[in-house]
Amino acid sequence: MKISLESLRPFLDGAIPAVVATSAQDGTPNVAYASQVHFVDAEHVALSYQFFSKTRENVLAHPYAQVQVVEPAASATSASSCITSAPKPKVRCSNT
Repeated sequence: MKISLESLRPFLDGAIPAVVATSAQDGTPNVAYASQVHFVDAEHVALSYQFFSKTRENVLAHPYAQVQVVEPAASATSASSCITSAPKPKVRCSNT
């Protein structure tokens, strides 16, 4: 099911840290917490890479990342969505 980034804006306010997953060119995984995911426009979000040297290095070498965000109002029921970055970005939603 494809959803819009606009509909995920409540998930991006930073009340609950997001999880950012990347992998190095050789496939070595890297997972880090991001305090906030910034909405840029209908197709883009932004992360500060101030504390993400390995994450930034991975994305520059292998342009794929996944960010899991949680809607604060639904955190008690664990509603979450994943934003996947790729050469053609996709947004997928999953409730766990």
